[in-house]
Amino acid sequence: MGGVASILGTLLLTSCATIFTGTKAKVNLIGEIQEPITITTLDSTYQTATLPYTIKVKRKKLDLPIKITSDHYTYPDIIPGKSVNGWVFGNIAIGGLIGLGVDFATGAVNNPAKSSYIVEPIQK
Repeated sequence: MGGVASILGTLLLTSCATIFTGTKAKVNLIGEIQEPITITTLDSTYQTATLPYTIKVKRKKLDLPIKITSDHYTYPDIIPGKSVNGWVFGNIAIGGLIGLGVDFATGAVNNPAKSSYIVEPIQK
């Protein structure tokens, strides 16, 4: 029984970013537009969304564009970009190279570069 607890404890202390923040990040989209929009990421489509709106994007894919469309406007793509997830330092402090590898493999080492992005429409 002690061996199982020891293994579970080791696994919980490794891959801190994956465990505590998951493999998807919240991206907040804000703006003044009143009409419904469609938001498309690599994995999901959010139809008839209204701003402000929060979507989830795979942390590994934060460097890929988020596309927004509507009936009356065009929008520039939003590319969230990446910053370091602070939970990664838990692996470094504890010395969990396996956990650090898991965090890199899942993309959990990444956070969006900003917490919110402004959606600026351009009249068609």
